[in-house]
Order: sequence, then C-alpha cells, then structure tokens
Amino acid sequence: MSELKLEVGKRYETRDGRVAFVSFDAPAVLAKIRGDRIWGIIEGSNSTKIWTQDGCVWGGIQNHHLDLIRCLDDEPELVDLTKIDVPFGELDERTQDRLGGAWARGGELQFYSAHCGKWMMAGHGPSYSSNLKFRLKPEEPTYTMPTVDDKVWLAFPGAKSFTWDSGATNPYAHAKSNPDKVEHYGQWIDGDELPANLFGDLIQRGDCPWHMAIVLRPEGL
Repeated sequence: MSELKLEVGKRYETRDGRVAFVSFDAPAVLAKIRGDRIWGIIEGSNSTKIWTQDGCVWGGIQNHHLDLIRCLDDEPELVDLTKIDVPFGELDERTQDRLGGAWARGGELQFYSAHCGKWMMAGHGPSYSSNLKFRLKPEEPTYTMPTVDDKVWLAFPGAKSFTWDSGATNPYAHAKSNPDKVEHYGQWIDGDELPANLFGDLIQRGDCPWHMAIVLRPEGL
C-alpha cells in the first residue's frame, strides 16, 4: 500500500474489486481531506468510508477488503483488440497479455498477411515477429436481408432481381440476375424504380448495406 497516494477527485479499485470515489460535490456525501485521511464512497453504497493517504481503509482489520489498491483514472484506455494495426512486439505489455489471454481462452486470432494484403485466420497464438500483426477476430455484423414475396415475382414475370440503392427505400426491378452497380455512387443501374408503398409488406428492405440489398428470382417462379 505504501506506493499508492490517494488524490481527491479520482476513482480507485478496492481489494474486493469494487470502485471507490474519493471526491464528491454533492453536499450529502462531500469528500474532504482532513489530515492524512480521505472521505469517499464505494459504488453501490450510501455510506461514506475513510481511507488513509496510502489507501488503507479506516476501521479495523475486518474491513481490509475495502483497501484501495490502484487508481483507475491513471491507467491508459484499453486497446480494442479487434482494431490492432501494429506488430505484436510493438504493443505494450498489457495489450500483449490481453491478446494472448484472449487466444488462450478460445478467442479466434487473425494475422495480417502482407503477401495477400488481408487479415487471415491464425492457427497459433501471437508471436514476437518483427513485423507480424495479430488481432482478435472482429465479430461479423448481423443484418436483416431484404425479402420479396412470391406474389411480387408473379406480378413481374420479366424481373430477375430486385435491388435497393444506398439510402433508398424504393426497390428496383432488373431484367437480369447480375445487375451492374456503381460503387462510387452506391447505386445499382439498368433497373426500373418502383414505389415502395405499391407492395405493402410483400417487399421488405431489411437493414443490410446497399451492395448486399439484392434478391434473386426463385427457381420455378
């Protein structure tokens, strides 16, 4: 405890894992320094506690689970393990430990292949290679895909696909299954725009990105 020196206005972790606040503006629980003692409150508690400057709780050995062991506000923000973009050997020790621990607990790691120019699955834990980057595999986003009722296909015998442009609610009917698109503008081309309110619930846009917003005509219709 001797290396810790409490500061009013900061948050600390107790020995049993809770968060203590040693500064308050609210009159009912005003924290203040008096000699070598500091008043504060523990998260989830309505009563004040007293600590010495080195973090020892005031009140006897039976309360030592409330000793303050580290300052939470002095620690650097945790790195998002799915967004690491530097070699493993250049990461700080804390991030290295977290990434290695995530892999040891069954997390899926990826490494960046300079040869392929993309992230690929790693079959082993992170290593200290001078230029090899590792990250925790990001979770795949989930979307609601668009749907087109069979009644709509029967009403448009010449349509092979329906699409939606970026930001558009109206669908486009296409005479081919692989309509062209212009990535720069977020648009499918060579289609006939149809008013969305024409179909009611028979066509559902979903919430997927525009380049995935295509429904192909089912076989047999």
